[in-house]
Order: sequence, then structure tokens, then C-alpha cells
Amino acid sequence: MLSREGCLQRQNDLIRFLPEKCDLILITDPPYLLYFNNLWIEQNSTNQNSLNLFVFNENERIVFTDDSLFESASTSYAETIISSRWYGKKYPVFNRKEVVVREFSLWLDKFRPKKIAAELVSLPGIIQKAVEDRGILLTDISRELNQMRVRKYPDEIAEIRRIVGNASRTMDIVADSAKAGMSEWEIFGSLYKEFISIHKEQTSPVGDLVSDYRVSGFPRQRAVQTGDLLIIDFSPYVNGYRADIARTICVNSLPTNSQQEYSDILQESLRHTEKLLCPDIPGKVIYDSFLSFFRKNTIDKYYISHAGHGIGLKHPERPFFVLNCDETVPQGAVITLEPGLYNNDIGYMRIEDNYLITETGFEKLSFHRKTLKQTSY
Repeated sequence: MLSREGCLQRQNDLIRFLPEKCDLILITDPPYLLYFNNLWIEQNSTNQNSLNLFVFNENERIVFTDDSLFESASTSYAETIISSRWYGKKYPVFNRKEVVVREFSLWLDKFRPKKIAAELVSLPGIIQKAVEDRGILLTDISRELNQMRVRKYPDEIAEIRRIVGNASRTMDIVADSAKAGMSEWEIFGSLYKEFISIHKEQTSPVGDLVSDYRVSGFPRQRAVQTGDLLIIDFSPYVNGYRADIARTICVNSLPTNSQQEYSDILQESLRHTEKLLCPDIPGKVIYDSFLSFFRKNTIDKYYISHAGHGIGLKHPERPFFVLNCDETVPQGAVITLEPGLYNNDIGYMRIEDNYLITETGFEKLSFHRKTLKQTSY
């Protein structure tokens, strides 16, 4: 859970960041409902298609929802929850979103704001129409929201640190227990079973697990074979936040000399580049660090992917560590570094760690093993 203090701080910061004075701020995008008010709508549920609104200013905080979500809305820090009747034993089912819009429209008629700030790219059309039909001006705050969420607040960092730590523990257990003959799906499923047993919370299955010369992709029914290079890119998604870590293993076998050489270079490139991490480092410096390291080893043509990105409410997050990234990494950002080498003659492999950018450098949040060899080989 995000803290009351953290949510209030983000609300107050957004109010200060507004380019112009507004009567209200309107939040509708589910990740931002969590970010500003600790209202999390579980994505793997029927509530995924609900409509929930959070409106606030310096003096008032209100959630609009329906009666099926009233219990979930109670985790929010709003002083008022307006719940519309939608579904029950006595009444027929009306359009779920319309009942919320109706209550919100009645509230607008009573409150009579002149200007509302909202993220227009995610604002539902039925809400935008309700606002504009009343002559209320809308101002877009997409840029302010995107900028805010790059730098993490303490309650966000605490959530991400816990998820990444338990993801690292899970990775070590599952990577070393993977066996030839298991399907990619079986191994992927064991990741989430193990993570839930450690983390004690529901998670959504997100990540890549590939054993057949794919850079990335969802697992398939393919049975992994002895000697396969299996990329496990694990991103457990819990209450709106996630880890994003990766390891490649040589299944039930010792790697070839060439594979081991590539693995050693990958791990050394990661150690080399993470030493550069500090506040305000440009994203392209991170990308170029990996590129120059691989070029020195004459294998840069097999470095065909990005070098990492931010971690936060959405995925992937800014900044993106690619060739032409001029954006810098601020103190408080949580990022991933994920170098990979993809050679059709030797194999595909990738490793990945997560970091918090601190005042003096960085804190590594992940601690899983990144060797090709499983512990029993």
C-alpha cells in the first residue's frame, strides 16, 4: 500500500506543478488512481472495466465509483466516496460506467467548477462530454504527470524494493530448478507460484521466457532441451508496481566455451556500466557504455536491443536507454540495466538488474545470480 503521507504529498506537488490555476484536478487513469489516492483496481478482475474518478483540490478529495467497488475504494484516502448503485439482487444491471458518470454530472452541477485539470489522453469520452457540456474548461496535465512519476517517493521505493527483493529470491529458486523436458509455460508458472508463496500477495503474470532464439516473448508450450539457453525475464506486478529482472541459464548442462565467454562479458559490462550511475546521467551515456564495452570485445553487432529503462507505474517507464536518449536520470529514479547479446551461432542471452539512483550514486535493489550455470552443474 502507498501511504497517506505519500499520496497527499503527490497531490500537493501536482497542484504546485500546474501551469495555471484550476478549480479541480480530475484523475481517471487506474495507475494514477493508485499514485494519488491508493485506490488500486486489480487488472485481472471484472473491475478492470469499471469507471472510477478521483477529484481533488487543496480542500476536498472525492472518489466516484460503483457499489461493486466500494470495498476497494475504502483503501483510498479520500474524505468522501460517492458510490453509485450498479449491480445487486434487487435491481437490473445498467451500464456500469454511465451510473458513475450520472453521479459525477450531478456533482458538477452542484459544485460548478470553471476549470478542471486532467490527463486528456486517458480521459474517457463520456467524462469529457459531461464536463464540456457544462461549459467547463479542460486543461491537459499529461506532461506534468509524466514528469512527476520519474522520481519516486519514499512509499513507492518501499513497495518496489520489497517486490524486487522477493523477485530476486524467486529467480534463484526457479532458475536453478528448471529441468529439460519442462515446457516454457511450466517454468513460467513456477515463477509465479514461487513468488506468491514468498511475497504473500496476488501478482499478475508479466515477463518474457524464451528458449528458442527469440529476443523476447511470452512462453510457449515448447519443451526446453538440455543445453538450451533459457532467458528468464521476470516482472511480477503487484498493486501497481513491479520488478524487472533477468537471467539466462544453460539448461541442465555446462555452457560451451563461447557461451561462457559471452556470459562473462555480459556480467562485466553490467559491472562496468553500473559504476557510472549517478543523478543526472544522460540515458545515451548508459547505452554507449554497453556499446563501447561490446565493441572493445568485437561483438557489438550482437547488441541489438536497448540498455534498460525506468521502472514505475507503467511499463516500460522513462527514461529509455537507447542510442539517442538525451533525457537524464534524476535522483530518486528506479531503473533497470539489461544488456543482451544475440548471436545465432552461440545463443541468445540477457541479464538484468534494478537500481535506485541516490544522491551519491546508486543502490542495487536486485541480488539474484546471473551465471549461465545452474548451481547443480
